Amino acid sequence: MDKVDKSIYIDLRAKELENMLLYRYLRLLEELKILESSIDSSDLSDEDKNKLKGLIEILEERILTELMNARDERERVDEILSRSHIPIEEIE
Repeated sequence: MDKVDKSIYIDLRAKELENMLLYRYLRLLEELKILESSIDSSDLSDEDKNKLKGLIEILEERILTELMNARDERERVDEILSRSHIPIEEIE
C-alpha cells in the first residue's frame, strides 16, 4: 500500500469511527430521554425526581459538548488535510 492509499484508508477509517461514536452518543441521548420520562411517571418524590432530572441534564450537556468538540476537531483535521492535499496529477 503506497502513501496515498494509506492516507485514504486512514481517513475512511477515521470517518467510520466518528460515525460509530456519533451513533453511540445519539443513542445514549435517546436512552436518557427515556429514563427522564420514566422518572416523571415514577413514585419518587418531587425532590428526588428533580435531582435525577438535574443529573440527566448534566449528562446530556456533556454529551452535546463532546459532540461539538468532535465536530470542531474533524473540521480542523479536514482543514489540515486540505492544505496538505496532493493534486491527483502528482499522484501518478
